Order: sequence, then structure tokens, then C-alpha cells
Amino acid sequence: MNKSTFFKELRQKLNGISAEEREAAIAYYEEYFQEAEPEGEYAVLQKLGSPSEVAANIIANLTGIAPPEPPLANAPAKSKFAEGLCMALFLFTLPISASLFVATAILCVTIVFLFVAFGLTGIIMSVTGVTSIISGFTMIVSHPINTLFFLSIGIAAVGLGTIMTHLPFLVIPKLLRAIHRLTSRLFRKARCFVS
Repeated sequence: MNKSTFFKELRQKLNGISAEEREAAIAYYEEYFQEAEPEGEYAVLQKLGSPSEVAANIIANLTGIAPPEPPLANAPAKSKFAEGLCMALFLFTLPISASLFVATAILCVTIVFLFVAFGLTGIIMSVTGVTSIISGFTMIVSHPINTLFFLSIGIAAVGLGTIMTHLPFLVIPKLLRAIHRLTSRLFRKARCFVS
């Protein structure tokens, strides 16, 4: 393709815009070619691309709508061997990765249930502690030694119950963040191998 063919095709591709805008665009590219030396005409044509691409860019600049991206000419095509190798690796590692995924899911569910059990146990201990404190006050006149025993057990149970009730709320967010960091790091590394 030479310069005259380029401009002929470019004029045809720019028929959809006004004559004034078309002539301004043609004048801009004619000036671009005039600045290049005669032996540099081929290099300018290579740099600009096809008249269709140039027209799409001009129309996109005028309308504000981006032209569709052409496929990269220099992008390496994946060979059938590479695709087959990726598929074989996927199939061979599927049992391991699936079982690791299931084990991780079971571990997360178990940890959540464990902390729910901790929280419920803490609530039950707090209620038991309050009950023990109330029992101790009812025996204050008849059995003062037993009153001290029930009061101390009740206060200890309320304190331990409070700690056990709040422990899941302190630990679960940190644990979930750690699991999220670990899994996102693993998936990031896996993406490096795939792409």
C-alpha cells in the first residue's frame, strides 16, 4: 500500500462524518506524511496502521466512543501442546486441589462451630454464675461459709463466661482475614502458572 491508496481508503471509511471534519482529518494526516521523508513513507504507513484503524480512531475521537480493540498482531499464540499440557496438569491436580478445597471448607465450618460452641458455653457459664451468686446471697444468714463459696464460684463463672462469650468475636475476624490472605495468595500464585 502506498500513500495515495491509504488516503483513498481513508476517505471511503470516513464517509459517515461531516465533510468539514473529514477534510480536517485528511489534512492532518497529509501533513503527517509531508513531514516524513520519501523513504520514510513505508515506515509511516506501518506506524499508522490500516486506513480502517485510523478511521476508527478518528471517529472515536469525534464521538467519544472508543473503537474496538484489534487483536494483537505480535501476541504469541498458544500452541496446541501448551493448551494440552495445561489441561493435563489441571486434570492431574484436580483430585488434590478438590480435596484441599473440601478440607479447607470443612476446617472453616468446624472452626465456626467451635467458636459458636465457645460463645454458647460462655453464655451458659455467665447464667450459671449469676444463679450461683443469687444462691449465695440467699444462704448468707444460715451458712456464711457456703455463701462465700457460692459467691466466689459465681463471680469466677461470670468472668470466665464473659471471656468465653467475647473470645469468638475477637478471634473469628482475625482468623477469617488470615484464611482470606492465604487463599488469595494461593490463587494469585495459581494465576501466574495459568497465564
